Formats: sequence, C-alpha cells, structure tokens
Amino acid sequence: MVKPLAHVDTETREPFIIIDGRKYPLSGAIKNPGGWKLTANYSNNWNGTIKLQAPYRAPEGFTFQIFCLESSGFTQISTCVYNRDTGIIEGRVYQGGNSDQSFIQTLGWRLVSLSTDPNRLQ
Repeated sequence: MVKPLAHVDTETREPFIIIDGRKYPLSGAIKNPGGWKLTANYSNNWNGTIKLQAPYRAPEGFTFQIFCLESSGFTQISTCVYNRDTGIIEGRVYQGGNSDQSFIQTLGWRLVSLSTDPNRLQ
C-alpha cells in the first residue's frame, strides 16, 4: 500500500479563515484571563466556570474550543458551549491542589469544525 503524501502550506505562517470577505485567525491566546473563580472544592480539587468573549462570530458549522496553554498549577479547561448569539464561550475549569485562579496565565482558543465527515475536504 502506498502512503499518501501530506502537504503543509509553509507559505501560510498564520492560518486563517475568510468570513464575509474578511480574514480571521484560526487560533490564538489570551493572557491572564481573570474575572472568574474556582469555587467547588472536593478534597482540594477545585472546579469552576469560565466565560470568555469569542474573538469573532464563528460561521455556521463551526465552534470555538478553549484550553489551558500556561499554568503554574495542575489545570485543565474544557469547552462546554459556544453561544453564537451572545458570543460567549463557556468552559469548565479543574485545578488540583489550589484555588488561586491566577495560576492560569494563558488560555488558548481555536476554531473547530463540527463536521464528523472525515472526507469533507475531498
């Protein structure tokens, strides 16, 4: 069996999507997000909800994912919902051992297709 060749466009340093004729980045970062709290404590395992303004309105068939890029603790963030009408991305935060939300120094975000068709680009 011959393996297919993969191609990465090295000319495009910053991948983007065009929405209504305007370029938008496919991913980015938010420094020191703040404005939220870890409240639920289960044996020193802290949980909370973070709400962020989306960088732009995702087109139909796409959503935003948020995640932890930098933390001085054991921190996980998972996306719950992206509200297209309000532009709010809501995520759940888990942090082990400490409730200090300043441990999260940088969040990442990316635009993600909701399609489950692996051949959608064919």
